[in-house]
Amino acid sequence: MIGSICMLSTHGYFDAVPHLGRTDTGGQVVYVLEVAKALGRRGHRVDIYTRWFDPAKGQIEPVPGAPKVRIVRVRSGPWEFIPKEQIYDVLPELSRNMVELIQTERLQYDLFHGHYVDAGIVTLDVAKALERPAIFTPHSLGAWKRAEMGGDPDELERVFRFSHRISEELRVFKIVEGLLLTTEVQREKLEELYGWQGGNVAVIPPGVDINAFRPLGPDEGREAAEMTPRYILSLSRIDSNKGHD
Repeated sequence: MIGSICMLSTHGYFDAVPHLGRTDTGGQVVYVLEVAKALGRRGHRVDIYTRWFDPAKGQIEPVPGAPKVRIVRVRSGPWEFIPKEQIYDVLPELSRNMVELIQTERLQYDLFHGHYVDAGIVTLDVAKALERPAIFTPHSLGAWKRAEMGGDPDELERVFRFSHRISEELRVFKIVEGLLLTTEVQREKLEELYGWQGGNVAVIPPGVDINAFRPLGPDEGREAAEMTPRYILSLSRIDSNKGHD
């Protein structure tokens, strides 16, 4: 069945051709864009909503090579970037403005899919207002991140607002129709750290674009790169939940 999907990734610099490596702009942006493109190739229409904080950007941006995918920016808060740890205060306005935009433009979506906790919060509000189902991909878990970070607990709480994030994550888990995780380890941590054993959980590992990434041919690259015949390349920050082990 061909559908119309609304994805939400509200923090970071979300562009059709993203400048990866900027604050809060990395793997999640790539993941959301590539999933949206793949859904578009299957005939679905996908709009990706994000926070509009740069007046030099247009409100609606097409995605090159993906005619069924658009980025839609929604105003909330000041015209300035806000890190994801501090974005909670502008989310109610973002939800209201997003609902108003969808209703004014008479847009119709079959479901809403939020990515990360801030977008999950907005997804709940918008999906409820428009009477549509909501699904959620957390990408990371606040309780897991807090457990792995060293340092002064009060300072960590001040910087990362873990208590608020964790309580909101749990609220989202309980309400959404579907909770999509990317690894089995996340499912284990969901039960261990949140006590969550809901039946709305599915694990869907991230895919690979086999048109862009493939094994090297017999004469490609190895000598020039001075690498051993067998190697693994991992691009990420050094963090245990990235799975380097």
